[in-house]
Amino acid sequence: MMKMLHWPRYMILALAFTLAGLGILIRAVNLQTNSKTAQQLIQAGQQRDLDTKQVERPRGNIYDAYGNVLAANSLTYEIGLDLTKDNISTETVAAQISAMFGSDYNTLLDTISYAQANGLRRATLKRYASPEKMAEILLKQQEYADMAVNSDSKTVRGTSLLGVDGIPMLARYYPEGSLASNVLGTFPYWEGSSAQGYYGVEGAYHDLLTSPPQQLDIPNNPLKMAELAELQRGDDLILTIDRSIQMNMEEILDKAVEKWDADGGVILVMDPRTGEMLAMASTPRQGHNNLSSSLKLYDLSVSALYEPGSVFKVLTMAAALDAGLVTPDTTFVDNGVFYHGGYPIYNWDRAGHGEVSMTTCMELSLNVCLAHLAVDVLKPEKFYEYIQAFGIGRKTGIDLEGEGVYPLRLPGDENYYDVDLATNSFGQGVSVTPIQMMTAISAVANDGKIMVPHVLKARIHNGVRYDTHPQVMAQPISAATARTLSSMLAVALENEASTALVEGYRLAGKTGTAEVPSENSAGYKDGIINASFVGWGPIDDPRFVVYIWLKEPKEADWASESAAPVFAEVVKSLVVSLRLPPDAVRLQMQAVPTATAAP
Repeated sequence: MMKMLHWPRYMILALAFTLAGLGILIRAVNLQTNSKTAQQLIQAGQQRDLDTKQVERPRGNIYDAYGNVLAANSLTYEIGLDLTKDNISTETVAAQISAMFGSDYNTLLDTISYAQANGLRRATLKRYASPEKMAEILLKQQEYADMAVNSDSKTVRGTSLLGVDGIPMLARYYPEGSLASNVLGTFPYWEGSSAQGYYGVEGAYHDLLTSPPQQLDIPNNPLKMAELAELQRGDDLILTIDRSIQMNMEEILDKAVEKWDADGGVILVMDPRTGEMLAMASTPRQGHNNLSSSLKLYDLSVSALYEPGSVFKVLTMAAALDAGLVTPDTTFVDNGVFYHGGYPIYNWDRAGHGEVSMTTCMELSLNVCLAHLAVDVLKPEKFYEYIQAFGIGRKTGIDLEGEGVYPLRLPGDENYYDVDLATNSFGQGVSVTPIQMMTAISAVANDGKIMVPHVLKARIHNGVRYDTHPQVMAQPISAATARTLSSMLAVALENEASTALVEGYRLAGKTGTAEVPSENSAGYKDGIINASFVGWGPIDDPRFVVYIWLKEPKEADWASESAAPVFAEVVKSLVVSLRLPPDAVRLQMQAVPTATAAP
């Protein structure tokens, strides 16, 4: 659906960060309010009025869901030395540019010497210099020119910046620093017309954000750069990401990673009704213009593959319930061990728990019980039919560059073993990304439907807004199954007095403590785990699904002690951001009849 843009706030922000906003930057150093200085610059003899150049158009801006600017453009200068000028002093230029920008004097001198030796007309001394620095150079040049009127020219030559010029160039600007850097990615303007967006939104939506170069008359005088407002930029993008929620999630994640001495971590927040990602916190984080070549390091949430452990039990139980083979009250006698494929399967506590219900199986997270469901109840064909319906083994299609995936091993595959059926039931021997695991389980929070996860809320093209419409990816289970399992998982949290609980809100969730495969053998690392938690709420009308992964925490043995309390902290923050009152208040408000006008 197409509708006209009626967001004055967006238009104001867009204008503020285009090249037309250069005047604001210049005024920061009082150049335009100082009439004498302005006149000096305008009359500077070394500067020609206009140059006709092919200019890269400004890239489209990126906003959060509420119009906060996350990525825009700023004007900078490439400072260089015109080697065709007579009477230039390379030593003086190198010394003054070094002092002005903190550059190495000898390196600058070598750069100039190399350009001269190779017959170049210009030596580049500094890229991405601010308009204030460019104005400072122009002022110095004018001062030296005034000195030359009453001084010996040789004396002036030893102190001037004769031949130094500046070429306007665009730079990508991220007002919030590293906030959501894993989601946004980066764009290297310095690569010119061949530049390509890298990672995240900048990579996935490069073709929308960019536009072809444009021939333009460019004023060399910074005071006249407002004329660059003629440039048209690419499409603006509005994300589903909420700046405030993203900031809170990154803060919570950083604290958790530090507390538990983890190698990294992820907190994802999705609206299960639409697939909109409200926040995607990932660490380690890197600055937009200092990205690692490793996608796995850059954004764990979409690219890192790991064995999820017991959070996977949600899918196994969902399959058994949906197939009509068990109910929450169906019992199973747990003697502490289950044999399949010639291997024993044990519970996490190496104990047997006697006759237990399916709800208790989830509450106690019994591996033996879930292996029984996969092997004896569902059997291979039906188990893997459901697991594939949940999307395991396939990309989610999230609109971010670099999503990883690992094929699901199936019976008959060369590398499939009989024991895989049992171990897969509780999340061992299967690899997923955090976004894939959360997306699959989101079906339980959304009446059985999986929505395609996405970060693009809308794009603005030529003043017209085009909204992204939610898409159903699949419906692996019925609405009745989803509600039944949500209730089971809520009861399980309540019965164990989980640290994931938040007073006033009924929540559903499941922990996942997983062993970490060894890189050098078929076994697992001794004493090393991955800790996960998936949860949603309020369970009668879920407004959020949260997925937490702490990568190899050294100070925690179980997800129940590390990831679960992080979930509680996340929920306490979310209910404020989303303005969700406690369940009792919300239900009371919903019960109040709507007033109608008297006849």
